[in-house]
Amino acid sequence: MKKNIFKGIVNGITFIRIIGTILMPILYNFLSPATFLVVIGVILLTDAADGFLARTWNVSTIFGSLLDMTADKLFAFSILIILSSMYPVMIIPLILECLIASVNIRNVLHGSIGKSSYVGKVKTWVMGISMMSLLLIGLSPELAHELSNINLISELKEKIGGIGQVLISKKDEIIKFFEVTPIIAESVTIADYAINGKNKQEQSTEDRRVLIREQIKELKNDKEFIKRLFDEEYYKKTIDMPLIKKLVPNYYKDIDKK
Repeated sequence: MKKNIFKGIVNGITFIRIIGTILMPILYNFLSPATFLVVIGVILLTDAADGFLARTWNVSTIFGSLLDMTADKLFAFSILIILSSMYPVMIIPLILECLIASVNIRNVLHGSIGKSSYVGKVKTWVMGISMMSLLLIGLSPELAHELSNINLISELKEKIGGIGQVLISKKDEIIKFFEVTPIIAESVTIADYAINGKNKQEQSTEDRRVLIREQIKELKNDKEFIKRLFDEEYYKKTIDMPLIKKLVPNYYKDIDKK
């Protein structure tokens, strides 16, 4: 019972993050810059909190990991949608991110473990830094005006005035840099997926389609599916297995013998 409560808390935090993330493009149009940044900060805190609590309470599950991945991907989409309204060129990384998401889904259905590669992890960091930098630059005029009456901000502004002037004078170059880096990162990631996918491809397209149809059919008939989805022990036992093999009944036989 205690484990179920802990799992409910962790998954509840992730659900809150998903809801907040989906609402972000709407909130952007109604909230002040400072308040909107606070919302983003809370969302990022929930991202750290659910993973930390899941590990601390030992309640990591397949369902929780899928929920977390969904939340992370939705967060990237929401930020890119907002940035596209500020910087039209950001529609390119938005399209590329959608393409990467579709490739990820396809790879999982074809037997990928579902973990990020080294290239994918680097891309995530590059995207995160670039997106947040562009967002802060885009909000900075309104944010500066909103916070201008706060004494601490005024004092800080005086101390970093020289640096601030340099950054303002180089604003266009900085923006171009952070516009280009996500496009490069997304393109390199897609190329990495394409090369690795080509090297690992052993089945014809039709064979893979048949396999996926069989996997989906077996999932529908799996009475233990929900149990395995929320079982933390099963999650630990299958952590290094391809996701689809964790979910499809035919692949359970070797696992259950261990």
